[in-house]
Amino acid sequence: MSSTLNGVAPGAPGLGPVEIPSGGLLVPVAGRDGASVKGDKGDAGPVGPQGIQGPKGDAGSQGLKGDTGAQGAKGDTGTGVELAGSVATYAALPAPGPTGTAYVVNADGLLYVSNGSAWPPDGSGAPFRGATGPQGVKGDSGSQGPKGDTGAAGSQGVKGDTGAAGPQGVKGDTGAQGPKGDKGDAGSAGSVGAQGPKGDKGDAGSAGPAGVGGSAYDMSLRAFGAMTPRVAASYGDIAQSVKLQRAIGVASVTFRCDTADSSGNLVVELRKNGAQVAGSRVTIAQGSQIVGVKVTGPWPFAKGDVIAAYVVSVGTTSGAGLTMDVEAVAT
Repeated sequence: MSSTLNGVAPGAPGLGPVEIPSGGLLVPVAGRDGASVKGDKGDAGPVGPQGIQGPKGDAGSQGLKGDTGAQGAKGDTGTGVELAGSVATYAALPAPGPTGTAYVVNADGLLYVSNGSAWPPDGSGAPFRGATGPQGVKGDSGSQGPKGDTGAAGSQGVKGDTGAAGPQGVKGDTGAQGPKGDKGDAGSAGSVGAQGPKGDKGDAGSAGPAGVGGSAYDMSLRAFGAMTPRVAASYGDIAQSVKLQRAIGVASVTFRCDTADSSGNLVVELRKNGAQVAGSRVTIAQGSQIVGVKVTGPWPFAKGDVIAAYVVSVGTTSGAGLTMDVEAVAT
């Protein structure tokens, strides 16, 4: 039996075969000639791949401040630091002392604290001095101190030069001319007589005027030979001195050496009759010992005084030789 569905014949395009049951209703038959009906729900498919990263969301609002935590337990008492001193370099540190023993190393300015068995590594000490503070305000001027005591009198100066001669006195009047006597006859020459006995010493003449200035009386005295090392508290191996035959005024002395001390200072002085001449002691640095150092007087010496150079002290590994050059004038 065949019929139409809504005016469309069975088997028309888009409808497919239909079967008309006895009740007169058209019912498509599943699976026949392309006809379909909705079946039961199938099983869930597998999970798809991960999607791409979405954009970053906006920041959330500030949360509320949390409650203050409980007070922690009190810590153990720390080890104190005892500054025992300072050393020049890290290598000069002594054996580690008790824990807390500390030294400052001058080479790097750091403080090194012992842990009881070792020092911190070189360069790992703590800074010992803070940064320089700002310039303080200038303080008020102090009050005037009391007047100091009068200093001791200076030594006797060299005798001054003789003053210029006074003006010429007025010429006296010429005496009266005596009468001229008659000329006598010339006598014959007599023979030379024998020398008579030495006469008595005549009276001393009056003193002549003082000379203008004394003559130079310079000299050089050797204390140590050129190959002899200098010794402290000594006049030297040569010990050259002069017993003066006239009074002199010493204007200056210059001390010079043949070789210098390896380090340190040389202290020397001028001596009169075995005693120091005040103001003549001088300290000569290592770098000036060969060229020499001049000390200025003046110092007076009398006839018969003995003049010499004296070494008070020497530096480390003393050099050799010592000469004293004296600048003086006879007085």
